[in-house]
Amino acid sequence: MNTSKRLDVLEDKVWSSLWQQYYESATSFDPLKVQVINCIIPNPREAGALIFSDEGISFSQMNPQKTLRRFASAHCFPEYNILSRCLKNNGNFGKYKFPWVCAFFALFPLEGSETTIWLNPAKIVDLKKMQESYYVAIENGPKLTVPIHRRRIISNAEVACLVLATMRRGHFHFITKGTTPLDFLELPDTPFAKVLRGRLSLQYFRTPIGELNRLYNKAYSLYHCNDLIENREAVDRIGWY
Repeated sequence: MNTSKRLDVLEDKVWSSLWQQYYESATSFDPLKVQVINCIIPNPREAGALIFSDEGISFSQMNPQKTLRRFASAHCFPEYNILSRCLKNNGNFGKYKFPWVCAFFALFPLEGSETTIWLNPAKIVDLKKMQESYYVAIENGPKLTVPIHRRRIISNAEVACLVLATMRRGHFHFITKGTTPLDFLELPDTPFAKVLRGRLSLQYFRTPIGELNRLYNKAYSLYHCNDLIENREAVDRIGWY
């Protein structure tokens, strides 16, 4: 890639004039003014992150995971630490680097740390190679270099879409008549979405309707109400719907 094209790409690990431009145009992050997050990118120079959404660019002084936690709390969406524990215990969605999902969209981390990049798979327009690395083009966002290879990005996005579809089926199966994960996803007409549509794991569900939703509801209640429960044997008899 020549120099002029590289200037259009946001380097994930290196501060640049493009970073400066984005920060200058960003507003302070207000989670209630953001509906769908397209990506969260950690600041490579200091604490904080940029948040890209259809509503615009905002900045947070928190790391990406804490920023996501604040967003989820403001909208009463699932808590990541509880959700990731449920996904691990379920055993059908991998073993680590779990996605975060709500009923409307998903985000997946590229690495395991609290300061990693989070991407919305439905907002990735394309994934291309740039010299020895890759970059993603984000809808209403930047072209961004990514620290992992193409296969891993597609795999992580695939899992995020599967979890999202599984949760959406639990919520909306009575109004959305479908049998496959793709039936419960709203993927755009983009090169990256075309790749996702062809992935095997998005052709069938791995869990019964509502199982993951019930598992999360139970884990959430136990996490927040553990000290209030006197009869531990009664816990397993609760319906958790």
